[in-house]
Amino acid sequence: RHQKKQRKSVQRRRWWLTVTVAAIVIVATARAVNIWYQHNYPSEQRCPQPDDRFYEHCKEGRHHYLIEIDWACLGPKRSELMRHAFDLPVGQKMKGVGSVPSWLTTKNAATVENSPCIRGIKADLACRHCVPTPKKSSNASESSPTPPETRAAEADVAPATSTQPEV
Repeated sequence: RHQKKQRKSVQRRRWWLTVTVAAIVIVATARAVNIWYQHNYPSEQRCPQPDDRFYEHCKEGRHHYLIEIDWACLGPKRSELMRHAFDLPVGQKMKGVGSVPSWLTTKNAATVENSPCIRGIKADLACRHCVPTPKKSSNASESSPTPPETRAAEADVAPATSTQPEV
């Protein structure tokens, strides 16, 4: 009888220990998944470093987007204008659908999304497609004046991470 009671007592302790360890593992796993999810899918815009050219855009309330543009739909002249506006490298042909990163206000993003030749726009709150861009020195901008449309384009868009068209 005594041995039987002892076995039951040991079994109960093992059961409680197993349940406790399983509960701790489940809670720890859930917390790790939650931390990973919040890091990869933030609810608010993640800003670049303070010494980045686009840090102020983020602090002003703009969000980072990835814009999918149909270059063929734009035609050669408009494609060239867009290349200049997005500060894309000269000489590479823009064909098919390509992705270009940009900092936009919510209102501007809605306008861009409904524009012709735009295949889609995706919010990039985690700033995965942000390209580190150092601030331009004020001396360089004073010595070489830029046209107003170029300054406006520089203020609104980030340089492209990839000019490879996505087909």
